[in-house]
Amino acid sequence: VTFQAVASTQALLPNRLTTNTATASAVDTSGSNVPPESDNDVVEIVNPSIAVTKVVDRVEAAPSQMITYTIRITNTGKTVMTTVPLTDTYRPYYLSFVSADPTETLVGFEDAADPNNTNTIYWANVLTSTQVLTPNDSVDVVVVFTGEQDTTKDDPTNPDGDVTINKAL
Repeated sequence: VTFQAVASTQALLPNRLTTNTATASAVDTSGSNVPPESDNDVVEIVNPSIAVTKVVDRVEAAPSQMITYTIRITNTGKTVMTTVPLTDTYRPYYLSFVSADPTETLVGFEDAADPNNTNTIYWANVLTSTQVLTPNDSVDVVVVFTGEQDTTKDDPTNPDGDVTINKAL
């Protein structure tokens, strides 16, 4: 049995239909060609996309005050998602990580004494093993910190002025 496959490397545009055709031909034991047979099916090339919003429960915090961020990830595409990784970065000079729901996969720690350092919280997948994110659905991740520095007044050591950086990607 010989199998030959031909594939196109042509880029396909998202949200378009394309036809995928399979053709088989053979030679029988007497050396005669068997007429080829084909079948095709239409495939939609989907364009997965997400939107991320992040909301904090307070805009200023004094040392030891709890600060809660809610990160909402919305499936804005046309396909069902089964894996949604997330990375959240923050400055440990200003914030101290307390907890996350769902539980994080990994937290990287840098020296909190340097206001320029950033720490990273990483989730390999914010969805549970039985959860999927269908189009237009959302999943929330709640991350809790405590304040380490007073952000209620000007801080000349903060390279971002009065803003404590915390980004979700």
